[in-house]
Amino acid sequence: MEAKPNKKASQQFLRKVDQALLDKILKDISKGAPNKYAAEANGISARHFYYLIAQGIVDLEYDKNDTIHAGLVRSLREIEMKEIQECRSAIKSDEKGHKGAEWTLEHAYWRQFGKDANAKELADEIERLREDLRNGASNGDTDSSKEKEDSES
Repeated sequence: MEAKPNKKASQQFLRKVDQALLDKILKDISKGAPNKYAAEANGISARHFYYLIAQGIVDLEYDKNDTIHAGLVRSLREIEMKEIQECRSAIKSDEKGHKGAEWTLEHAYWRQFGKDANAKELADEIERLREDLRNGASNGDTDSSKEKEDSES
């Protein structure tokens, strides 16, 4: 079978993932490797790895805590939490702060610790609202049409 760009692989062609493979990937991530490189070094694509994470989030949302995907997400969050705690304790223990730990928090966890985190989060929220308005307008559900109906009643 020839691999074609911009064509999603069907579920049957994705490499089977077992707990041993995920443990290797998680070990690499805990040592500091980015998710993409840890996944690809262990034989699965970054896209497949992020698919596994997305499935794990869905599993957790629907109380399927015993799946391999949910376990992956829980393990990743534990690794991230440990790193954040280590960075914060390094910053607190030094009177002048710890520039390396500060950089890690600002860049790796920018949503929580970045200098522009509030502005970026606000921009994301505005974009979601715009998308909701576009979807609502295409369905004919706009706020202005509801106001006109209320005023006519």
